[in-house]
Amino acid sequence: MRVPEKEITPAVASNGGEQEKAPMGVGKSTLTSNDFTSEDIRETTPTTPGGSPLEIALRHASQGWAVLPLVGKRPLTPHGVKDASTDPDEISLMFEEYRGTATGVGGACGGRVVVDVDPRSGGKVPEGLPPTRTHYSGRGDGGCHLVYSLPEGAPGLKSSTSSLAEGVDIKTGAGSYVVLPGSTHPDTGGRYTMTDHEVQVAPPELLAKLRGGGQSSPDGQSLDSLLANPPVEGGRNEWLTCVAGHYAARKYPDREAYDHKLSEANRQLRDSLDPDEVAKVADSIWTAEHEKRRQKERDGQLAPDPYDPMAVARWLVQRLWTRDGIQTLRYWNGDWWEWNTSWWVPTGENGVRNKVALALEHALYEGKEGLSPWRPTPNKIANVVGMLETVCWLESAVSGGREWIATSTCDADALDLVPTSNGLLNWRTRELHPSTPAHFATWGVPCGYDPEATAPLWEEFTRTAYEPLARRVMAEWFGYVLSGDATRQKSLYLWGQGGTGKGTTHRVLERLLGAETNNTTVGAELKDLGSEFGAAHWVGKSLVCFTDAESGVQAGTQAVSRFKSMTGGDRVSINRKGKDYWQGVPSFRLMFLSNHAPAWRGNAKPMQRRLLVVQTTGELLPGGENDDLDERLVAELPGVLNWALDGLSRLVEQGDFTESETQEADLEAMLVSDVGVRTFVDEWLVPTTDPEKVTEYTRQDVFDQYKRWLEDVGGAYTKQLDAHQFHTEMKELGDPRVIASYVRRDGKRVRLITLSGLELPQATWRANR
Repeated sequence: MRVPEKEITPAVASNGGEQEKAPMGVGKSTLTSNDFTSEDIRETTPTTPGGSPLEIALRHASQGWAVLPLVGKRPLTPHGVKDASTDPDEISLMFEEYRGTATGVGGACGGRVVVDVDPRSGGKVPEGLPPTRTHYSGRGDGGCHLVYSLPEGAPGLKSSTSSLAEGVDIKTGAGSYVVLPGSTHPDTGGRYTMTDHEVQVAPPELLAKLRGGGQSSPDGQSLDSLLANPPVEGGRNEWLTCVAGHYAARKYPDREAYDHKLSEANRQLRDSLDPDEVAKVADSIWTAEHEKRRQKERDGQLAPDPYDPMAVARWLVQRLWTRDGIQTLRYWNGDWWEWNTSWWVPTGENGVRNKVALALEHALYEGKEGLSPWRPTPNKIANVVGMLETVCWLESAVSGGREWIATSTCDADALDLVPTSNGLLNWRTRELHPSTPAHFATWGVPCGYDPEATAPLWEEFTRTAYEPLARRVMAEWFGYVLSGDATRQKSLYLWGQGGTGKGTTHRVLERLLGAETNNTTVGAELKDLGSEFGAAHWVGKSLVCFTDAESGVQAGTQAVSRFKSMTGGDRVSINRKGKDYWQGVPSFRLMFLSNHAPAWRGNAKPMQRRLLVVQTTGELLPGGENDDLDERLVAELPGVLNWALDGLSRLVEQGDFTESETQEADLEAMLVSDVGVRTFVDEWLVPTTDPEKVTEYTRQDVFDQYKRWLEDVGGAYTKQLDAHQFHTEMKELGDPRVIASYVRRDGKRVRLITLSGLELPQATWRANR
């Protein structure tokens, strides 16, 4: 007999129409005479509840489901299914807390019996079950949940997940939950759907499975129940087969002990079976159970014991993160990295945790009572991820962002191989080798290598934007960044008025380096050069670009030191604030974009040798720098790659970069703009007769001399600093002869400048006094 339920048309359901709860205990269910198959439940087209996760949850709650938010198939709430609720206010609070994170809705199985059919494990809809409301998996493989209500007055059932058949489980009780229609499947992105069948009352046969059997059949009874109630007459084979199944699956994996216990069980029968018949039963069940076990091992469902998280971590690496015998997940310098079949990309710890949880969701392990569900919990997952760090730990320094971390698959140096979408390209020989996780590289080129590819539009663009020598420099710079080689110790300063090609050049270079898909480049601010944590987000990148360079760089001691270390090709330590220091040779190159020529305040001389300066022609591009031009140029990336490789070959052959048309003049102007406190100290202050003499001046005394000097010498080149800026630059000068400090005298803070072996010119100082 069907349980009355408000009928919903597919159109209403797909637009979020409400569906009413099937009242429990109305009528008595009977098995139909016809077999119930997946074709029966597909007679009605499945529908998808629409709306946000909260709206979907509230509709299911109105049908009596206690609901909770999920990400994938995992509960988001602290206590999992225990937090499930039917109260609209509580539900709204839960889903509001996880808005933007929740991808689905879970429903506790209290008051229901759900038959879970998983085709991946060989599951089929059992025969003889009455058609009922059916939920279909978003995987799209026919997996489904048959939802039944408990009959009125049914004894309470404990929360459980019991096996009904291979690939078919029964879920019931408030401690079990299922993914409800409207949710999004974590692997396929498909939505869970439902039929509009009325919910049926669970047939007695299902309830008997959950209660340990009943009188109709020994199948499903516990071992103790079977041994305590051997059949008096009839059913001996069936009874012994069930006992053998228990012994083979749980109690006695050792064959000799298994045979002995089965013989003992046979002797409990009033009319014992013939020993040959017992042997046939024993062989049949032993073979079937162990083949089932082997199949689960082959399917990756048989995991190590949760109490051995190190073994579980190794099992997961073998199952999820191994390619050609090489690990494809690594924990390097405090971050997780995963191979994307071409190069390695950073993956957050949450991503690793979710993959671990999903891999263990349906796993089994060999427990004391045989095969048991692994049942991942936050603590279990945390233990496994902790051991996974150890299993995946990568000790290598990974110089320049590329390193062989397993046996090399070719005779090329790791730095000479540029990952592309169709293989590892040896930029020296132009040979292409198969991609392999043995080559650890933190970025790569998103297009394939084609030696015949050309870039006519890119060639036309660069002829417009750059003079001939500058064009050669840009090709060499593109190739230099691709190479991973830092021995040239160079960075690039690209300048010119807006709309003349700087931005387009930068964006095409970013796309060539894979920034569009894998975030391999990063923007930065000039202040990062002088900040302790400024480089924290540069690790593993290919390019760091400063787009605010027109404001000029304060080349203080710390900034100059950091600039030199980042471009020098040596090992550096980067403070990542709250994480371990990153140590190694940087993989990134530094690039500056500006509308103005370089004008760096402070001691810029050490930076001169390491800076390439390129100026655009100033010719405005037709239509300006627009997205359409970018996309048309990106379509030529294989040709741009060849253009860059030609520039790299020229760089190697020349031994140094081509000098652009404006390089010398721009660098000279940068040094003239550096006529500041360094030049003031070197050219204006007077050496003392006694080199050990120490003279103390107020800041104002020295600042007045600086202004006098600036009027006579530097005013044509340098904007005057104010008193505070002057004191700061004197403090950052890094000259042991000049000490800028603060002291407290007579309750007031006094700024002093102490000179060792130097003094102010006596005549001008006395005149000022």
